[in-house]
Amino acid sequence: MHDLVNDLAQWAAGDICYRLDDKLNANNQSKIPTKVHYFSNIPCFCDGIKRFEDFHKGMSLQTFLQLPERKVCYLTNHVSYHMLPQLKCLRVVSLSGYQIVELSTSIGDLKHLRYLNLSGTLITSLPESISSLYNLQTLILRRCFKLTRLPKKIGNLVNLRHLDTTDAYLIKEMPVGLKNLKSLQTLLEYVVGKDTGSKVGDLMNLKFLRKTLCISGLENVLNVEDARKADLNGKNLDVLVMKWGSVLNDLLDARVAIDVLDMLQPPITVKELSINGYVGARFPTWLGDPLFSKLVLLKMSSCEKCTSLPAIGQLPSLKDLVIIGMTGVRSVGSEFYGDGFFNPFRSLVRLRFEDMQEWQDWSPCGVKYEEFHCLHELSIIKCPKLQGKLPHHLPSLEKISIHKCEQLVVSIPNLPMLHEVEIVGCKEVISKSPIELSSLKSMVLSISDLTSLTEEFMQGSTKVEYVAIDDCKELTSLWQDRLISLVTLDIRSRPRLVNISLPYMLRTMKIKNCNALKSLSMSNSMCIEITYIDNCHSLTCISRGQLPPTLRRLDIKNCENLQVVLDEEEASSSSSSSSLARNEGNLYGNYSSNESLLEHLEIRECSSLKCLSSKNQFPATLKNLFVYKCPELESITKELQNNASLEHFQICHCEKLKSLPKGLHRLCHLYVIKIWDCSSLVSFPDGGLLPTSLRKLSIENCEKLEALPNCLPKLTYLQELVICWCPSIISFTEVGYPTNLTPLWLSGVNICKQLFEWGIHRLTSLRDLNIMGGFPNLQSFPEAEKDGKTMIMMLLPISLTSLSIINFPNLVLLSKGFQHLSTLEMLYIKDCPKLEYLPENGLPPSLLKLYIYRCPLLEQHCKKGKGREWFKIANIPRVEIDWRSVYEVEEEQE
Repeated sequence: MHDLVNDLAQWAAGDICYRLDDKLNANNQSKIPTKVHYFSNIPCFCDGIKRFEDFHKGMSLQTFLQLPERKVCYLTNHVSYHMLPQLKCLRVVSLSGYQIVELSTSIGDLKHLRYLNLSGTLITSLPESISSLYNLQTLILRRCFKLTRLPKKIGNLVNLRHLDTTDAYLIKEMPVGLKNLKSLQTLLEYVVGKDTGSKVGDLMNLKFLRKTLCISGLENVLNVEDARKADLNGKNLDVLVMKWGSVLNDLLDARVAIDVLDMLQPPITVKELSINGYVGARFPTWLGDPLFSKLVLLKMSSCEKCTSLPAIGQLPSLKDLVIIGMTGVRSVGSEFYGDGFFNPFRSLVRLRFEDMQEWQDWSPCGVKYEEFHCLHELSIIKCPKLQGKLPHHLPSLEKISIHKCEQLVVSIPNLPMLHEVEIVGCKEVISKSPIELSSLKSMVLSISDLTSLTEEFMQGSTKVEYVAIDDCKELTSLWQDRLISLVTLDIRSRPRLVNISLPYMLRTMKIKNCNALKSLSMSNSMCIEITYIDNCHSLTCISRGQLPPTLRRLDIKNCENLQVVLDEEEASSSSSSSSLARNEGNLYGNYSSNESLLEHLEIRECSSLKCLSSKNQFPATLKNLFVYKCPELESITKELQNNASLEHFQICHCEKLKSLPKGLHRLCHLYVIKIWDCSSLVSFPDGGLLPTSLRKLSIENCEKLEALPNCLPKLTYLQELVICWCPSIISFTEVGYPTNLTPLWLSGVNICKQLFEWGIHRLTSLRDLNIMGGFPNLQSFPEAEKDGKTMIMMLLPISLTSLSIINFPNLVLLSKGFQHLSTLEMLYIKDCPKLEYLPENGLPPSLLKLYIYRCPLLEQHCKKGKGREWFKIANIPRVEIDWRSVYEVEEEQE
């Protein structure tokens, strides 16, 4: 809706309508008018009690609606247990997407309720009191994955018109009383029960059903007459899905299933039909009848007993046909097309065969007929015994995908409209005569025995822009002179590749598992911008002079013999050896290093890498430098002189790295420095100077680091500071800390003690505080007292929204100091084995998320409805103990 129209609508509605915007955080609320009738809520991840403070018993609220629906969000119990039951005038309630596990029985007191939406919740059952909502017209339970049953007396809801239990997989049968809902128009899922449970014949009474119906549990239908009573043929259905589950008596159930499916004939106006798990040996004659003139989609899956496909080529409007898991079918022939029928499948656009384990032969319709005239997409997946030829007359085909058909020799005919080809795990690809592939843009090949493609095939591939080659171990040539339009090349698992010349237009290249590759060289391409190299173990160095001037991103991963990147010495000799190098498996040619446009350099898991630049120089254009898990790396470079463009500097898991490059403080655009797990690093260069532009500084697990940069107070733009697990740091800073910090992560006794002595409350912008192992003897947090004297004052910043307390071995209680944290939304407590008590006056009402890990005593005290601390956390939307929701845990235990 246009903003002006939205403003006009809100003005016209006045105080009658109110929308609580998600732009407010989960605890903020503006004043909700007392006269409001229609309330909509755009939820946050967690909606707490303060968000709904203005609702009260005397309101005439009629609609409580969540829009739009989020995938996952959490709601305080206060809403469903206390607030909603007080609003007696409610007609519409939606709690969709909220991770609530139960609904209050008082929901039955909302006698005016007409619409109830609980989609995506974690409820396991509905209270029986719902059956007293006689005015209820719509009940939506879509994606209630833990819901096991519906109310037994649901038949009392005589005005119910719409019931949606789609994807509520644990419901095993419908209540017997469902047949009394004679006004029902929408029943998306109907589960047939066993023995005395719900019957398929109960659908007889539901004469107004329309649009979509899914019937599952059909293996429980033992009486063919019961199936006839369902009278599906007389219902106004557009979509019908029929599902059989596992059976015990194969022979008996197969005979019954044939008659049952015959009786469950849908109306001839049906548009989509799916049959899943059918255990009969043949399909009924009505399937494929041309009278089903509106049928556009047909899906048959896991019909394992059927030995042949039905004659469905006569369906005049069929556009999508999916056949999956029909393991009894060995041949597809004339019975599939329909005997004597001219131009079968005349409207078919998409055809998919999958998991046909015994399928061996696909016979064409015949010389006189033209099948699949409109087919755009053909997919054949996991048909390991399929041999012979595929249909050859496919004038409209745009995409062909053939995967894991190990015996199939794919013969490519003339396909002038073909855009995409995917041939993976087949025996061979051939083309015996020149073919037209003038529209082909994308080609994916993975054929282990492929040595080359025919000249006839490649002549028609001049417009291909994307090529991916995987596991073609015998392939030795890429026909590069034919791929003149190639933009992206992805090569994987080609151990014998010895010759490649890159097309001029190539922009992105990915190379993986090519162990014959020894160096990089480019002579043709003037457009390449991105290169990824992974698991090429013969690669020992990369010459800076051989990198193309257009290259902007270079990613190297798991090249275990690579010793140097940006090698200047290799570059000086590359010119004389480039022609020879190209015949030995080289990819790149020569350009002046001064012309480089490289912006992103990323190196991961190169176990032999010792240095990045042999002459301690990086391209002046470099913006991002990432190095991960290079255990032999001793130096990045001695000094960063002409790298003013550098923005992100990250070094991780480089155990032998002893020093950082000088000149960091001169990099006026550098805003992120991350140093993790560099156990040999002792100090920062240049007396610890850092650029004033820095916004994030993270140092973790640097065991020998003795001191931090002494310029920290001067970093006025610094917003995020992480100093963790650096035991050799004795002192932090005596001057102070950057006051703009928003997240702060600290560990270690000395660092944490000095911070609180300095006065952490002075960090008035701090929102996220994480303290790990800083106070091993502390028994009370955030304030400890002994004999009336404060041992250590821990006034926390009142701006905090997130607080983590980790590894406090002697902590017993959280003190009343929490009451001042009026904006705290998240509290994370971990590894506090003696912690028993939450604050005496409770946690701040603003708290939305509480996480407790490995705190066994506190866990016992927080048991739902039982623990002595439960009342303090009962209204927090998300409470997680040892990685499980406290609400879900209690439900399962009960």
